[in-house]
Amino acid sequence: MARGETEHERAVRLKGGVLRRTAPLRHDRLLLGAVVACALLLGFQLAVTLRQPPWLAPVTDWLLTALAWLELAVVLYVSLWLSRAHWPGASSRALFGAALLWYAVARMLWTVDARLIVHHDLPFPSIADYLFALQYPCFFLAVLLLPRTRWSSCAPITTWPIAWSWAS
Repeated sequence: MARGETEHERAVRLKGGVLRRTAPLRHDRLLLGAVVACALLLGFQLAVTLRQPPWLAPVTDWLLTALAWLELAVVLYVSLWLSRAHWPGASSRALFGAALLWYAVARMLWTVDARLIVHHDLPFPSIADYLFALQYPCFFLAVLLLPRTRWSSCAPITTWPIAWSWAS
């Protein structure tokens, strides 16, 4: 092997091939799609932030409600899939799911109250506020109950600050 030559270059030289550069990134459709999607999202966010249209608050509330239910669906699907594969940590995943369930129900109640029932400031505390508060103990316990594996290097005492930071 020549000095400074990699094994790949040597294999190509021995086979009589020619080293070719990889295809330029501009020919990668997935990467281009991701860049375009990010650019459109950033442009939309900038326009909405600068213009402050009157439809912004109701649309944001309904989008957050829809996203809360999608988050819950993804976590429940992954939790069921990992449980079928016999991965440890079922109690932790169940608590993450419970926390997201409280959040989704609270977000739905908040949006329905704010946009359909009471068209001005909501009373405080409302039922949604209590449900929002219920998610924090679930997140806290879920982090504490994360299973230790041979790949995790943190001791149980180091999960306390992580749990407190997630709960706040």
